[in-house]
Amino acid sequence: MPHDHISDPAAASAAILDSAEATARVLGDGALYLRMLRRFQHDHPAGASPVRAALASADSALAHRLAHTLKGSAGMIGAHRLHGCAARLEQRLRTDGAAAASSDLLLLEQAMGDVLLAIGALVDGVASVPRATAAALATGPAVAAATLLLDQLDQLLDMGDGAAIDLLERGAATIKNAIGSVAFSEVMLAANAFDFEAALASVRRARSGLAHDPVRLAKE
Repeated sequence: MPHDHISDPAAASAAILDSAEATARVLGDGALYLRMLRRFQHDHPAGASPVRAALASADSALAHRLAHTLKGSAGMIGAHRLHGCAARLEQRLRTDGAAAASSDLLLLEQAMGDVLLAIGALVDGVASVPRATAAALATGPAVAAATLLLDQLDQLLDMGDGAAIDLLERGAATIKNAIGSVAFSEVMLAANAFDFEAALASVRRARSGLAHDPVRLAKE
């Protein structure tokens, strides 16, 4: 259940969701960020109940997988506390097993409730997505903008999320500039064929090469 102290929807969205950072990762595209929030709602209609159910049925492997997926989803929408709770539960299950996970599960449920409340405020228009991010990105270093986009793309592809295609299209110029036109074409072809694993491999190969030339973007 959500914390009782979160009664103002606008305050909830600001305190629980770092929407400024998350919107920056998609080049200030507030509409895309709202679609990501709706996708989160769609993917997690029962909150953290599936994780609890998996633990109740002694299916630690499923609980671990659900926590891992939730961690990735939370990171993409800027839900830092939920991301941390999911990461801790994932680690607890990996090292200590389900029997030691009760307190971590409770924290996860509380964080999830708060996030769903905050998402509701943004999706319903009670709170607003920050608009200053796009301008900040436009005047910021190319390296920073590209890194944010590539981090987001990596997460979406890793989760097999179709929003990766949308991100590739909207951030085409920045991504192509970062990883090169050949790699970008490989990624686009794979993603449009819904071969997200191959697309992710191409992105990571390109980023590995970019890491050996960190000043390349600054020169362009």
